[in-house]
Amino acid sequence: MISKEILNDYLQRVDELHNIMSSYELSTEQIEKIKCDINDFMVVTPLVGGFSSGKSSLINAIIEEKILPTKITPETSIPTEIVYNRINKAYILQNNEWKETTFEKVLSNELKFEDTKLIKLELNKPFMEKISTIKLVDMPGLDSGIEAHNQAIDNYLNNSIAYIITVDAEQGLTESVINFLKELSLYNVPVLVVVTKCDKRKQSDIGAIVDNVKDKIQNFIKLTNFQITTASVKNKDFNELKSFILSLQAKSEDLFRDKFKVLINQQITQVENYLLTRLKNTDLSIEDIEEKEKLLIQQLQKLDETLQNEKNKIIKDIPRYLDIVRAKVSSALHRSADSLAATAANNGDISSSVNTIVRNELANVVSENINPFVKKYINNIARSIEETVTVDVNLNMDLVNQKDTNTGNTFSNLVNTLIPLILPKVPLPWKILLSAFSIVANLLGMGSGGSDNRRQLALQKVRTEVIPDVTEKVASSFEGALQSFIDEIINKIDNMIQNEKELKLKALEDLKKQKQQAKEEYENTVQKLNDDIKKLNQIKFGS
Repeated sequence: MISKEILNDYLQRVDELHNIMSSYELSTEQIEKIKCDINDFMVVTPLVGGFSSGKSSLINAIIEEKILPTKITPETSIPTEIVYNRINKAYILQNNEWKETTFEKVLSNELKFEDTKLIKLELNKPFMEKISTIKLVDMPGLDSGIEAHNQAIDNYLNNSIAYIITVDAEQGLTESVINFLKELSLYNVPVLVVVTKCDKRKQSDIGAIVDNVKDKIQNFIKLTNFQITTASVKNKDFNELKSFILSLQAKSEDLFRDKFKVLINQQITQVENYLLTRLKNTDLSIEDIEEKEKLLIQQLQKLDETLQNEKNKIIKDIPRYLDIVRAKVSSALHRSADSLAATAANNGDISSSVNTIVRNELANVVSENINPFVKKYINNIARSIEETVTVDVNLNMDLVNQKDTNTGNTFSNLVNTLIPLILPKVPLPWKILLSAFSIVANLLGMGSGGSDNRRQLALQKVRTEVIPDVTEKVASSFEGALQSFIDEIINKIDNMIQNEKELKLKALEDLKKQKQQAKEEYENTVQKLNDDIKKLNQIKFGS
């Protein structure tokens, strides 16, 4: 749990900032959201693995009570959040509305994912009390075959602070788990890999299984920030799992500080810039202020044109990256054509294999191509701003670090803060991909013949029908995902710049009103500006 002292300190700073902003009639929407996030802060830690790999059993074991159903079907597998509370309560999310339910209902397997999208359990249990800042999330199996499950897992990717990955000792690393670990390698979050059901294998085999899993993760998946352990519910062997979760709890205050220091300081910087803009120009006449305001508006209009040109450039580049997607997906599928054909010739379903190959290639494209592409775009925007907006209304003061004398533009500084916040966040299009593979079911009307003939015919169909069709459908779906992602970035930049525009223009307008005040009142206003700037420096977090 975040200590009351730290929580109150952060909330007090937020309240003081809110009061200053309100006194100047500045929008407080963002700082109010930050306050809500502070009060609701949890270290989100999903448990992810193959279907029936022991996730629910592990949670039941460490809590020392069966609160999650274990004999489930994919249809009854529902994401379940587990948190501490002094009163035991259960909730279900149906039709975008939270409803209180019973623990018996959760255990009954009556709930279907079709109707219930999320379960939340609040538990007063000794171990949960020890990890009161942790939100454990029991996720559906990666290979459940239900597209919405994959989407549910993806929804946690940008909000999770750590992951627990379960690997069935009897199955080892499945393709779906390998693919997911490759994606996690893009996010650099702590990962604990738990080899489960160790009681079902000979003790002498366990060491070799662990070494094999570890070797694949290090050398093939190239995941670096991970630990690996074993667990057996039957033998009550899950102490290292508990230790990992307890270590996250011990780091929770540091994680809390890391998140909210940055967010609060960003808000303080914006308000500080507004106040300094007014204070810095107190010696100007009303005519001078109006001239500066006019020039600023002209430059901001020019900036709008420049931004539109940059938007057109990035949109124009999208087809080039779709060609990369086509080339990589096609190449990867052709490398696996023989194995896909062999499965198909035996009337097997190749959809899962194709999906794994495609998703892995898309994750690589995001890491190797899309992220650098987006970073370049954001840097170009920042440079354009610096070249376009030159009016001295305190736009040339970098207040992120008061110790440095930096001439960086506050607009471009704000834009550059987007880089670590947006990467990597390109959604991988599960829904369209899976529907695209429906052709496989109708592909193999191959007639009779020997196994060799069937395999050759299957290979031909895979190469000439499946791969081209899948490649184009993937490119099409990825185009939509990438376009949505670019639109999101553009909107964020527009909103940030618009906010800065409003602050700067408001500062000049308020300065004109200030100039029209009586001298005594004017001097009082100047004193208030100086006093509020001092307050902001007092509540700002140091480096």
